[in-house]
Amino acid sequence: MEITRFTKNGEIVWSFGGRDIWVNTKGKTELSIENGKIRLFDFESNEYILSFNGELLEENLNIIQKETKKWWKIFE
Repeated sequence: MEITRFTKNGEIVWSFGGRDIWVNTKGKTELSIENGKIRLFDFESNEYILSFNGELLEENLNIIQKETKKWWKIFE
């Protein structure tokens, strides 16, 4: 559940944790580098944009709408 940047010697430079695992079933690329920034998508399609120093620059949450049934339609 974390993305970690290492040095060539294997030392941790920084680590970033999101809300869920770094797998996306909606077809979005989980990790990409665009315009000098790191763009991440988690399992729920929440988007995180980081600097190369691991600083969170932007966070766009995907609010998942759960389908609810009316109480009188429970048995349909």
